[in-house]
Amino acid sequence: MFPGKEAEFETLAGQLFELIRRKDYGTDRLLRSLRQSNLYYDIRDWASQETAEQSQGDPELHALRARLAGICKVTEVINAAREVSL
Repeated sequence: MFPGKEAEFETLAGQLFELIRRKDYGTDRLLRSLRQSNLYYDIRDWASQETAEQSQGDPELHALRARLAGICKVTEVINAAREVSL
């Protein structure tokens, strides 16, 4: 996160998450580091592998992602995973 852009980031992330929910692509949870206030983690649960792939061609998502790229550095840690039931 670029310094001083936290509020703008949270607004844009909220718009992105709402769009993902509205289009039934999946859901997001946003976590903020307690040690580094400008570090966030987005946990996205895709509805399916197909919707994840479909979202890659969505122009509305691309527009929001481009705006986010102007205020923060996005580092993808895991692109696909499956929950383990214990």
